[in-house]
Amino acid sequence: MLPKTINSIWIGTTPKTNYPKLVPGLEVDVVIVGGGIAGLNAAYFLSKENLKVAVVEMYNIAMATSGNTTAKVTSQHDLKYDFLIKNFGFDKAKLYADSNEWAIQELENITRQEKIKCDLQRLPSYVYSATPEGREELESELEACKQLGLPASIEDRVEGIPSAITGALKFENQACFHPRKYLLALAEKISKNNHIFENTKVLDIKEADIPTVITDQGEIKAKKVIIATNYPIYDKGFFSFRMSQVRSYALAAKLKTPVADLNFINCDTERLSYRPHQDQDEKWAIIGAEDHVAGEEENVNHFKKLEELARQRFDIEKIEYIWAAQDSMSIDRVPYIGRMPNTNNVYIITGFGEWGMTSSLVSAKLITDLVMNRENSWSDLYDPAKIKPKASFIKFKEMLKRGLKNYFQYFKVKEEGDFTDLDKGMGRTMTLNGKKVAVYKDEDGKVHSYSAVCTHLGCIVNWNATEKSWDCPCHGSRFTKEGKVINGPAVKPLSKIDDNL
Repeated sequence: MLPKTINSIWIGTTPKTNYPKLVPGLEVDVVIVGGGIAGLNAAYFLSKENLKVAVVEMYNIAMATSGNTTAKVTSQHDLKYDFLIKNFGFDKAKLYADSNEWAIQELENITRQEKIKCDLQRLPSYVYSATPEGREELESELEACKQLGLPASIEDRVEGIPSAITGALKFENQACFHPRKYLLALAEKISKNNHIFENTKVLDIKEADIPTVITDQGEIKAKKVIIATNYPIYDKGFFSFRMSQVRSYALAAKLKTPVADLNFINCDTERLSYRPHQDQDEKWAIIGAEDHVAGEEENVNHFKKLEELARQRFDIEKIEYIWAAQDSMSIDRVPYIGRMPNTNNVYIITGFGEWGMTSSLVSAKLITDLVMNRENSWSDLYDPAKIKPKASFIKFKEMLKRGLKNYFQYFKVKEEGDFTDLDKGMGRTMTLNGKKVAVYKDEDGKVHSYSAVCTHLGCIVNWNATEKSWDCPCHGSRFTKEGKVINGPAVKPLSKIDDNL
């Protein structure tokens, strides 16, 4: 049986934060928009440079993607290095490998230096295949990894992977940890001499020699602004044409039969993901699957499908937590980290592609060096202005097709919708009085309606029945059933139409 409440194990086992709302009128050296792992790591690194930093978070810190991750700490980002060598060249593939291996060690260094207890555990990571074709991909990836000096090997059998496999690519000495224990401790250290503001929504940025960040609580000025909101809410780099968002699902379970301590993910069939979590008292299996483009497959219960898969593969005693995350995906499979194109004092961190635990530390180091005008050999690889047509072509076609399909929904003539058969607690996108409307019926039977036009770039939102939200399939903006923003890039709520239909 699944828990009734959607809540991650990381959020469920740590206290809620209570940082103040923005105090308007401040001027600092750097404003960081976004209080997740990218923003807080950057704030920590910048504070070490004796800069005055302010982190501004729309809700509470470490509660969005960073509080809903699986928190694998690894340089093994699926099968990526053969792709990188072919599309970016050996030198840049080497930089990607080295920067992410550095990040694993840096996380351990920070936890040791700052005495942060976050259940950090070193273990091997595997990508396994279940088909002959998948095994061939592993062999190609192994050759690339050997060239790059990564700690890789292939095993034919792995104790702990609960499937028939054709092979598994192993990376030695990787890790996993409790992300919120780490981030809340980091935030406490940052806030001693700097600012963290919660429940403060950034609406816009006025660029100048000293930019102004405009929020719903007032304004704050800074010499530099860093956008670290998973998907950028301020976009001068045309990221809407170069990124998509993916939702993925996870659960934390107690197992009757324990599995060995290892991370793994499948590369060719069910995309099953696993990692252990051990605190002082208990041990859980963190199991994930069911990736899909945000805003699509709105009538599928992904938690139920994940449960069915998990019970097929593991000897589960009890499922205690279920949750979902949303990740930004660059079309060339390399994050965008650096100065935002067409700006002077605005920087961007985005496109981690579901591997943010190491990428966030890479971004913190790189952005800090750029702000301090220091050389960094990683900067060209992660440059937000980079365009790799060969690497990006297939993903760009998929994004264009999806966007055009959704935009045509606005103009497509449909019969007027009917909400009389709508169940309590459910929603539906329909046409009413010639307009696309998002209609929700609350538990008391009262009907609420909002414009179904996403406030980002005008796509039509879909009803997410599992999580009871309005989700946009074009760029991944999500809204509560009452139309309030959950995930960007949208910053404005859905327009209210009528409470009394």
